[in-house]
Amino acid sequence: MLGALLRDVRLTLRSLLRKPLIALTVIFSLAIGIGANASVFTLVDGLLLKPLPYEDAEELVILQEENTVQGWSGVSVSPLNARDWGERAHTLEGVATYYVQDQTLTGEGQPALLTAVRVSSNTFDLLGRTPVLGRGFLAEEMGVDRDNVVVLTHGFWQRQFGGAQSVLGQSVELQGKPRNVVGILPAGFQFLDQEPDLFLPLDL
Repeated sequence: MLGALLRDVRLTLRSLLRKPLIALTVIFSLAIGIGANASVFTLVDGLLLKPLPYEDAEELVILQEENTVQGWSGVSVSPLNARDWGERAHTLEGVATYYVQDQTLTGEGQPALLTAVRVSSNTFDLLGRTPVLGRGFLAEEMGVDRDNVVVLTHGFWQRQFGGAQSVLGQSVELQGKPRNVVGILPAGFQFLDQEPDLFLPLDL
């Protein structure tokens, strides 16, 4: 068996050396195929196979809307609909709402583009992840002109404030508007497939 394998390998090598262009095409095709498979597996493994890093992750669901008249499906739920669903649902512990947006860090130094997530006040409780310093958001902090608070991720806290415990009560200027730091999330906290810098109240 080993001898037959060696003969096959020698024959293959001789054939490839006789036609190097075909050999390069085959090798290139294999490399692309292996790379694509590895990328797809990494994505599927991260999003579908690995459990989400939250308590009782198997009980989490994502709600979406559909419009049968327009033929739309998988549409993001409006925050007010989500609130109504949360109040009426009997099979769900709660319904949290979020959306991702860019924010510009202004004030001292060069402006920097940050990834922020706007969340409803019950989001951290539903995920079983409370801040390690300070608190999350209060219901009365939801809404335009009431959203002057911010919760920082551990990584952003370390980069921007050097991990100082005195950060609570200090302000971060976003889009020219100061926001008071009320909480710091634990290290390694992930928000679904996002890696945000900070969290803001939902601006209903």
